[in-house]
Amino acid sequence: MVAVGIVLLVSKGKNPLDVITGGSDKPVPAFNFTVAKTRAVPTKSGASSKKLAGKAAAASKASATVLDAFYTDAFLDPNVWGQAPTAFGNFTPDAKTAAAKKLTILTVGPNAATELTDLQPLASKLTAQVLFDDKGAAYQVIATVAFKADATLKAGGHATLTSTGQYFLQQVGGSWKVVAFEVKRADTTAPAAPSGPSPTGAQS
Repeated sequence: MVAVGIVLLVSKGKNPLDVITGGSDKPVPAFNFTVAKTRAVPTKSGASSKKLAGKAAAASKASATVLDAFYTDAFLDPNVWGQAPTAFGNFTPDAKTAAAKKLTILTVGPNAATELTDLQPLASKLTAQVLFDDKGAAYQVIATVAFKADATLKAGGHATLTSTGQYFLQQVGGSWKVVAFEVKRADTTAPAAPSGPSPTGAQS
């Protein structure tokens, strides 16, 4: 499940898998979603969601860790900007195939290395619904995210990169993997401040 959105950093006619050489060994900003709420959703009739709260919290935390790493790799690491995406290690094969068609939505964009000088995360939230089977085991996490980052543009000014939507994660081979997603982008730009003397500066 994929939804398109407004994208600031489009491919401008280039293949999104083309490599644009970026910097190396640049510092990567630390990033973690704030888990605002977790809700256990039992499927067995009469099951208590309160008794599943501990398991739900653990599944939510594990899923948040997956998405922390994904957004760090897909957006915040300047060492891989513009390169063929390496952020989808925790996606299933089908989800990777879908993601490859939506790189301008799911990553910072193929032109980041040439258009940005810096990208810093802003406060970002995640809420989770954890679905349980009739044996009381967590089998799916629906993570709703609101990711924001402040981009400093080489052309001057700033942009706020915003990624919102849902990621659907399931246990695959003993670890949580993204199996589907429905994500959109809605980036906004702020013009550079005008050059010249400060209006409050004294002149002789």
